[in-house]
Amino acid sequence: MNHAVSTGTDALTTDTTTATQDATGGLTRIAPGGIERRACRRTRVHGDAMIAFRSTAGEEHTRKVEFLDASVSGIGIRSEKPVRIGTEFALFPDKVRQSSWTGSVVRCVQDGDGWTIGLQLAEAA
Repeated sequence: MNHAVSTGTDALTTDTTTATQDATGGLTRIAPGGIERRACRRTRVHGDAMIAFRSTAGEEHTRKVEFLDASVSGIGIRSEKPVRIGTEFALFPDKVRQSSWTGSVVRCVQDGDGWTIGLQLAEAA
């Protein structure tokens, strides 16, 4: 069973999300109950990035992460460590024309020996 990290009552405590891939390689993640949480289509993304998380106390922590998927409004990444939901971030992709994205963490679920993190972008990509 996967466990979420949260500071609020609106976050998931367990996750039974499944994913399916369509014929064009797009990734659709289905939440418990069969409802897609993201309004925009996801596309599988490969590559690495550096991310800076800013805590509510103003402390910054950086780490290397791996891209999983992306949509117009959000990005899925994989990290070795969890991060609290609501934490602000700045993401700096290694090989993408966009210099950086900002937003907040909306999901953090343990996935094997790492964490799947959902990032909501401050501005649509």
